[in-house]
Amino acid sequence: MPIASEVRAAVAEFRTHVPSMKEPTWHVHRTSDMKMPRAARKAIWARSGGIYAFYNGTGELRYIGRALLGVGLASRVPDHLKVSRYGDPEWDKVLDDVDALVEVCALDDEDGIWIPSLELFLCDRFPGLVNRRRS
Repeated sequence: MPIASEVRAAVAEFRTHVPSMKEPTWHVHRTSDMKMPRAARKAIWARSGGIYAFYNGTGELRYIGRALLGVGLASRVPDHLKVSRYGDPEWDKVLDDVDALVEVCALDDEDGIWIPSLELFLCDRFPGLVNRRRS
């Protein structure tokens, strides 16, 4: 299973194909701290678009998602942590893991057009995730 440094390296590789793309900002949080939308809304990346990656307690990548500019990362990240998301045994393991983390990659607004492409690039790079759209 891939780990955070591999995800960051893949994002850096993606940026080599888009020379005008600015360096994103990265933020890591415990998933337990992000279950409440209010906590996510207070984060400096709240209104930014970008991608996010969920890792289990051993640091293995389990899910990659995206938040477009109009939606913002603070809306998408907590949405994945709701009780209503239970039902997929692999995702349930992440939801129940007290040591699970979410890493947020906030992009500059000017780079928002690249968010869907970056998500697809990462999902193709790291097959076998619990992403329902791409697995």
